[in-house]
Amino acid sequence: MKTKIIILSCFLVFYTTLLFGQGMIIQPNSYVTVAGGGKLIVSDAKNGFLTIKSTASGTGSLVVDANAGSSVSVAANSNVELYLTGSTSGTEINLWHLVSSPISNGVSGTFLDDYLLSYDETTNSFSYIIPTTIALTPMQGYEAWAWVSGAKTDVFKGSLNNGNQSFKLTRSWITSGNPLYFPGDNGWNLLGNPYPCAIDFDAESGWTFGNAQTTVYIWNTGGKYKGNFASHVRGGVSANGGSRYIPAEQGFFLHCTATTTVNMDNNVRVHSTQGYYKSATIEPTTNILRLEASGNGYNHETVILFNPDATSSYDNYDALFYNGSAASPRIYSVVNNDVLSINALPQITNNLTVSVGFKVGMPGTYTIRASELNTFGGNVFITLYDLKTSISRNLKVNPEYTFTADTLDNANRFLVIFGLAPFGTNDIQASETVQIYSFGDAVFIKSNSTANTKGQVFIFDPIGKEQFQGNLSGTEITKISPDLSTGYYVVKVVTSESAYSKKVFISR
Repeated sequence: MKTKIIILSCFLVFYTTLLFGQGMIIQPNSYVTVAGGGKLIVSDAKNGFLTIKSTASGTGSLVVDANAGSSVSVAANSNVELYLTGSTSGTEINLWHLVSSPISNGVSGTFLDDYLLSYDETTNSFSYIIPTTIALTPMQGYEAWAWVSGAKTDVFKGSLNNGNQSFKLTRSWITSGNPLYFPGDNGWNLLGNPYPCAIDFDAESGWTFGNAQTTVYIWNTGGKYKGNFASHVRGGVSANGGSRYIPAEQGFFLHCTATTTVNMDNNVRVHSTQGYYKSATIEPTTNILRLEASGNGYNHETVILFNPDATSSYDNYDALFYNGSAASPRIYSVVNNDVLSINALPQITNNLTVSVGFKVGMPGTYTIRASELNTFGGNVFITLYDLKTSISRNLKVNPEYTFTADTLDNANRFLVIFGLAPFGTNDIQASETVQIYSFGDAVFIKSNSTANTKGQVFIFDPIGKEQFQGNLSGTEITKISPDLSTGYYVVKVVTSESAYSKKVFISR
């Protein structure tokens, strides 16, 4: 008996019944959509299979829309492939893949000869799955390592997930466990895409988040940001190669503020060329600063942006920072006690100062590069200040800063300072020859002309009593740590040109 197999290498959409007797194959990067009440039926009980192929170039995709009449019926198994890069060295941390089952009856044996782990939020740790008969829960994420030289293809065999899917998220008040993430908070849950197609994290309908925060985190297995977590804020921006589109069979982390349930349905299903996470997808916005740290063969970025709907504290416009590979430099914003990879602030104000942390796992030479500076108007000035070396860099003039770093350096090493000139002028000296501002327990004096880099500094308390006297450093920015109690003070700077005064708040 001859077996007839339909091989699709195209984009196919249908709104009626499409009947295949004995087989259907959806090739990599080929898309099939069942919509408007249409039905896809593969009917032969013995040979009637549906296969979705996956290779290094991509994975096939099957979308069923939210119409109640749209359906897929497969008499035999559906076979959904998952292409994984691997290694037998066991040292490349970036080759751990976050994975998920696209079938309702998946088992751990799908990953035979691989390492497969489940994640436990209550202990903030992974544990190995040894038996081959453990059920893989739809919409739960797992971690896998393909123990091969090069790559391999695993195959999920069973009934495709379709329609409404849900997963319970927990938040346990742990005090110990594996400190995988910085700052080691709890409430992190590993979920997965349950469908044999991509899902849209920004979809207008189809998601219910409950107490889950609307930022998705995905591990980069390769590409520019290998060994680090990509993040995407729902309806907002991405960092480290993040995207609104989550590929088929991809695991991802969500963070919750309390125990809750996350739901999704067919409205979130899409076809997307976003590959299994190893490439960058950046979405545009306005007033956004990207700072990318590079060194030791790795790259990592943090984003500072301005959105009038955001607050100055952590909210749903921000993304928390996830610790990646120790071999990679790590750069992030610090706001109050929160460590952020994406920091959305409400507005640019003169002398707005943002603390930027930087950590390395290996001493060496590193570079910070600023990009998307053209999203700021000509009256906005952005300065990177190195608290260790007292070197400042006007990022609009020179967007790169190269320096040496050590594992013992203070993590809160940098400041980013936003300055404003009057509208109609692009010269900040037209308004302020000397700028005085505070950040935490320190006072900063920024001199915008060489004539004002030398002089004296006086600090007075509210009743006019002198509390500090010192000298300017002779550089563009002088940092003063006067060791004063929390409160308001008046800072007076006297140079050969003039005297300048400003009231500041010092916080210890």
